[in-house]
Amino acid sequence: MNPEQRALLLAAKLRALVTNGFPEDEALDWRRAASGESGGSARDGVLEPAAFQAGAGLIDAASSTGWVLVAARATTEVHIDDMPEATLDRNPRGWLGGAVVWAHRQNLRTLHVLLDQVAPTDVAKAACLSNPPKLWQIVGRNVVAAVAAVAAVAGTDAATPVSEEQLRLFSALITDAGAEVVVDHGTVRAEVLGLEVGRVTTDDTGTMSLEVGVGRHDRLANAMLGHDRDIAASLKNAVESVVSRRRHDAGTHPANQLARERWLRCITRSHPELAGVNEPLHFVDSVRPATLKQLDPALLHGDAVVVACSVGLDLDAAIDAATIRARIDPTARLVLLLPEHDVFDAQRIVVGAIDNAYIVPVPNNWMSFSV
Repeated sequence: MNPEQRALLLAAKLRALVTNGFPEDEALDWRRAASGESGGSARDGVLEPAAFQAGAGLIDAASSTGWVLVAARATTEVHIDDMPEATLDRNPRGWLGGAVVWAHRQNLRTLHVLLDQVAPTDVAKAACLSNPPKLWQIVGRNVVAAVAAVAAVAGTDAATPVSEEQLRLFSALITDAGAEVVVDHGTVRAEVLGLEVGRVTTDDTGTMSLEVGVGRHDRLANAMLGHDRDIAASLKNAVESVVSRRRHDAGTHPANQLARERWLRCITRSHPELAGVNEPLHFVDSVRPATLKQLDPALLHGDAVVVACSVGLDLDAAIDAATIRARIDPTARLVLLLPEHDVFDAQRIVVGAIDNAYIVPVPNNWMSFSV
């Protein structure tokens, strides 16, 4: 199906759901405003289409109300750090931030978001906005209100605690090789300027080991070549290789293109003044277990401040960070740290929709800062 046909089908689906799919007892101001009565259906022509990149959009100017349909996309993308998986339908990254920008540019007071798939974390993310959109799950020809699961933790799954034994056994090995010990979602990682070069794993027998490599496939290759027989030497070689390429003046290479958010986080820990603070900053678990190519912000926290490091255009970065703030310190100031050339109007709109949140630009040459 070509993009034009798909867009027409999504627009038709959204119009049908908006006009006939909502619960009868849902008091929607747009229906009353559109019909001129105390209730009833909207007149033809009241709902106007408005392009929405992640699916389809409709607006009713009379009630300043809008609806967007988020179209899940089939994907077989396999991250370098993941096992291959079956084709899955996923909501596109940035759908919520994109909906916030869309509503702002349409001058809407009320926003409804319709999704085929709604996760408890989606509801938690929406709740972090100062004027939260209403999320609806599509069920056949109708929609039902999305409700967060009671056990959901805002923005992240519960991580398995790291044992003192893991840290005792591997911290010295990692630091002696010139890497940094980072604990993320219960995994002890060895990172160099934010790029993982090794991680502690536990096999079925409970035996712990340090696997060296950038990503899962590199770790497997090192094991097959026997590099795991001298972990210290293998890890040191990996560190030296990454350090030589993860530089502002090095040619383009995966070592300086991957996990750039975490690279910025590493530099910000050494230079907290970049985030406008003069206190030590500490690691915070990422929104999801980190992989090499995902766009999730890399997080830090200090005394009453949460810093989200992002590179490029990620409209959900500030929202994801706000869900983590809600968990660790709801009253903290939220700082979205972005290179100057990555500060776009759309990101300003999203940050403006979050209470006590600010964008702080960093120099475009941030990669040249020492650690």
